[in-house]
Amino acid sequence: MQQSVLEQAVQRADHHLEKVRSFYRAEQATAFDTLEVANRKLLLQSQLEKLRDLHSILISKLVHLLNLEYTPEIPEMPVEDADLTLLDLSEYQSVATSNRPELRQIAFTQRGQSFRVKALESAYFPQLYAGASYHRAKPGVNFFKDEWMNYYTVGLSLRWSLWNWKQDQRQVEKARLDYERLDLQSRQLMLDVRQQVTETFQQLQAIRRQIELQRQLVIQERERYRITKENYEQAYATSLDLSTAENTLTSAELTLKQNHVEWLQYRLQLQFATGKIGERSRGN
Repeated sequence: MQQSVLEQAVQRADHHLEKVRSFYRAEQATAFDTLEVANRKLLLQSQLEKLRDLHSILISKLVHLLNLEYTPEIPEMPVEDADLTLLDLSEYQSVATSNRPELRQIAFTQRGQSFRVKALESAYFPQLYAGASYHRAKPGVNFFKDEWMNYYTVGLSLRWSLWNWKQDQRQVEKARLDYERLDLQSRQLMLDVRQQVTETFQQLQAIRRQIELQRQLVIQERERYRITKENYEQAYATSLDLSTAENTLTSAELTLKQNHVEWLQYRLQLQFATGKIGERSRGN
């Protein structure tokens, strides 16, 4: 994105250089003016080549990261038309509470620990067993009758391991402490997630304001450059004035591009903070 800005700056500097050379040949400009514009054009070209080399290095890193045997096509991102809308902070907080995998994982762990506490408590307290059964047979208890009889058996037993009572009690206490520790971790993690979402949301709000202001500044700098260029061609402005207008316009455009990049980066950070990244793969 910065390459496109510098390419336009080089074109403006090249046009300026042609004008100042024609003025120099007509003895309306000095050699210093020509040298100053030529040096500025060379500096812009140097910055542009540096960006192109950096772009090539980043592409090679991307190919290595994705383990590809070909160079992928990177489409240009339409940052000028980027959607700068934001929902309410409470909505992002709610999404993060539902989607963050860390919160779900610790919730599952708490549930398992709760079952463990109940299991240990069941072994800690007295165990009461009851049973009943129905029988139909010839028990042989009546010598005068040889017939089938219906009878029931009922049993009730109580078991309590008193000799290891303290050991069971300590296991229950330890399980309860582990559950409370998980509860504290869950509360702290929830606070951390909410703070992460809040900070990212505030960053996006600040960058959105910067983009809105920078857009207006770029419009004004373009108008300033247009007026200075017309005045220079009519000999109402100096070559230095035009160079200054070109530099400020290029700087404003580069800053606007950088603001858009930061907006996209923090949008990704917000997707991570709310657990939206990887949601499709988890659903599949």
